[in-house]
Amino acid sequence: MEEKSTSSSSTHRCKICDDVALHSNYGAITCSPCKMFFKRNAVTGRNKFRCDFEDNCQVNIQNRHICPACRLKKCFDNGMQIELIRCQIARRPAATQRYDPMRRTSTRITNILTNIDPPALSQTTTTTIDSNLLMNLIGYYDTTDALSSARNLTDRTQVEEFLRHVYQSTGNYLRSNKDFSSLSSDDHSAIIRNTAENVTCLGAVLIWHRGQLIECPTFIQIYMNLYGDTSIEMIRSILNRLDRDVDLMKLSISLFAFSNHSSIFSSTRSISWINTKNVHRIQNSYCELIWKYLRSKYNYEESIHRWTNLLQCFLNATKVISEYQLINRHVQHIETIVEETELNLVIADIEENDPNSL
Repeated sequence: MEEKSTSSSSTHRCKICDDVALHSNYGAITCSPCKMFFKRNAVTGRNKFRCDFEDNCQVNIQNRHICPACRLKKCFDNGMQIELIRCQIARRPAATQRYDPMRRTSTRITNILTNIDPPALSQTTTTTIDSNLLMNLIGYYDTTDALSSARNLTDRTQVEEFLRHVYQSTGNYLRSNKDFSSLSSDDHSAIIRNTAENVTCLGAVLIWHRGQLIECPTFIQIYMNLYGDTSIEMIRSILNRLDRDVDLMKLSISLFAFSNHSSIFSSTRSISWINTKNVHRIQNSYCELIWKYLRSKYNYEESIHRWTNLLQCFLNATKVISEYQLINRHVQHIETIVEETELNLVIADIEENDPNSL
């Protein structure tokens, strides 16, 4: 079982790279990037990694990504244990199935693509839309379960179940997005909380819009009891900017997920550097696809208007995220998403590299 300190206000230094650290992870006080590095590589890394400098590299926050062999050795030397990872993996449900969001969307997206007006499409920046990427990004954020539970919200128990499905939708998104899973373990650790916050915020408001929950007095009152009196006005500020094109908003969730230029940082959380080239590549591909999608459905002026409105929606969402990070209930849900996603990535790596290790 993963160990955590009881206090989140005091900070320590990571035993591996000397970055800021808040918790003990798998037997040693470490930062989030080194925790994730150990989770993903402890089982297979000893056979996979080789040092080019006689196993004597100095590991610190600036160079921790250069020699994984010495970094992993330092993890073990400082008391991190594989057994503590296995305890956490053993707790996963036996019937866990890989989430496949494509089944519910492939037919609908095919219809969209076949109905695109050729003259409009010819005005896009390139000649074709990447239909697979389009289908994937729309399918990754699946609202079916949350909307199903939103049909009858008459008491606190039902509202809390609905909110659980909303947060679960974020977890499903992170675990199914192939671009996110393709990033390195350090990059995962650096962006995962911000990505979870971004997806939860914009995705939750999309579900609110589709379920017309803002018009439900009982739900509104229970939600304010759970998240505070000002929470509804914050949600309204995003709803007012939300595009009514549901597919466009689902595409925008993916773009906002990787928009780390709008990160919200806490004084008790270390700021980790990421491989900006990889993240920018993902951002650029999403931006290009959204613009192509707009131009395939709307004229130039309408496309510009909707694109500008999306940017304002992102700004409003960023402001709301900063406020929600002060709400303990929300923070706990985000921590759960992060832990489950990191565990899923570790399991996937272990199964890929050593199927008989579990």
